[in-house]
Amino acid sequence: MNQAEFYYRQAANQGNTEAQLNLGGLLEHQGNLEEAEGYYRHPAEQGCSPAQNSLGFCLERKGDFQGAFLNYGKAARKVISLLVLI
Repeated sequence: MNQAEFYYRQAANQGNTEAQLNLGGLLEHQGNLEEAEGYYRHPAEQGCSPAQNSLGFCLERKGDFQGAFLNYGKAARKVISLLVLI
């Protein structure tokens, strides 16, 4: 485990959404899709659109196309709703 992963894990396990998203990305880059999915899932369920998109991509890579489509849709709806406010 490198130093970045160590500190991301500490912050992510304390509920830090940004750390969960970053740790998920690091784990996905290392090829650990199962663990990455777990770290993406919490912020995605809290409505974080980058996490929803990342979770969708992770699920797509795992072959769960229905789950991927669902999360891509959530992320897109969130972004579109923000654009309407501009």
